[in-house]
Amino acid sequence: MKEELFKIINKYFPNNDQDKNNWNYIINNSSSAPSILYLQSMVEYYVAYYTSNQSINLSFVFYDDRNPVGIMPLMIHKKSDHKWLISCNGAEIIEPIFIKLLAPKLKKKLENNLKDLIIDIAKHLNIHQFDFVNMNVFELSDWYLMWAGIADEVFSTHHKFVDLSLSLQEIYSGFRKSFRPLVNKGRREFNIQAYEKISDELFDSFKLLHEKAAGKITRPNESWNIQKSQIHKGEAFLITVGLKGGHMTGGGLFHYTNDLGFYSVGAYDREFSDEPLGHAVQMKAIEIFKKNNVKLYEIGRKFLKIEKKKPTGKELNISHFTDGFATQFMARQHLIVNF
Repeated sequence: MKEELFKIINKYFPNNDQDKNNWNYIINNSSSAPSILYLQSMVEYYVAYYTSNQSINLSFVFYDDRNPVGIMPLMIHKKSDHKWLISCNGAEIIEPIFIKLLAPKLKKKLENNLKDLIIDIAKHLNIHQFDFVNMNVFELSDWYLMWAGIADEVFSTHHKFVDLSLSLQEIYSGFRKSFRPLVNKGRREFNIQAYEKISDELFDSFKLLHEKAAGKITRPNESWNIQKSQIHKGEAFLITVGLKGGHMTGGGLFHYTNDLGFYSVGAYDREFSDEPLGHAVQMKAIEIFKKNNVKLYEIGRKFLKIEKKKPTGKELNISHFTDGFATQFMARQHLIVNF
């Protein structure tokens, strides 16, 4: 299966590979501010997450006359109905990113080739529907508008951010009023630590806490190993919270690129559900993002009851909590294309 799919990719992009250096070169020299979904390790994470669903990493760097000019995060996996889905993260297809100052004519040609490639893979796997998301919350990409011309449906999702150009005091002052004393209490009564390098023992403690809070093993071990390696690569960090002189009672895993940060995983001991653990963790994460000159922190999705796919009660509760830290809310546009 994998060989057949890469034959299709080679038909449209004879010069392609998954070279890590060139992949990172594109991210560091792109014309946009790429989200964490463009990290090569994030595609590997999602492939590992869906490994029991026959997931395959189809991501690649593409070239113009042997010069790397863009990347396309791409994977496939089988859904619960045993039908194939093509995406970058198990859900949606995002736009490719290109190096700065790429000639518009060449960019358009490459995007058209990518469009034909995706359609060809869809035919091969009997895929009949795509979900496209415009990752840039500030403007619609040419890629999105190209697919919009043949789309069957459009809808929005809403996302919350912290503007890290603000001072820490300005960000703190913008928290929900009831959160400010809780942040102070959490920092005063608990031990809050940030880890930009981490031992196996400490990371395993966080993993076990996550499993304890969830009441089960939620995903494959390899996906955790990838996240641990992301910390060592400088793509993520872990914030832990615990009793002073005691064991870990909570923590959060955060990812980031040069420009954008993201709240990825949270785990908290239910015995401390009345304590402001998460409040203190969020404040510490904001400090670390600012220290690393990250420009914008995406806390997560703002779920609404009126959405196309109805959110669960848990999603609404988490959304309400993280709303209290945001300095701004923005929307992403999605397209449904039936093929």
